[in-house]
Amino acid sequence: MLPEGARAFRERHGSSWRIGIDEQLGTTRYLEPREDFSLLAEIDFSSPESQERIADRLREFVDENASLFGVTAGELGDASTIRIGSGCVISFLQVVDDGVAAQPVPIRGAVLRFHVDEDANILYTKGYLLRGAAAHVAESLAVAAGEGRSTA
Repeated sequence: MLPEGARAFRERHGSSWRIGIDEQLGTTRYLEPREDFSLLAEIDFSSPESQERIADRLREFVDENASLFGVTAGELGDASTIRIGSGCVISFLQVVDDGVAAQPVPIRGAVLRFHVDEDANILYTKGYLLRGAAAHVAESLAVAAGEGRSTA
């Protein structure tokens, strides 16, 4: 049985999507449309502005489907784009604000990758994310502070 976030996603976008769930982490590992799912009407991958527009649209897609992904766009770092053939892979590291570092800190191994074709269709998505990362970090810092350990 699919989790609530996956059921809500299929209600919103149709049942033709393949969804792979990491049951232990409660996040989506794999997402693939079986029909074209275009992010933008017209796109030219050669321009950095277009790549930024796609990354912005992907962040919106993550926010619209946060219950499926287990994170919001605010928990993702800057986009990294790699051109592959006529399409690209756009990756976002999952980050968390630990209250110590000047910027949010990337979570080792936590990444969300969108494989996109030349028409800005999502081909598939792979994710390795941690649901509720901020709460985990806050709990770890509280434990460390209670034990008198330095968190810096």
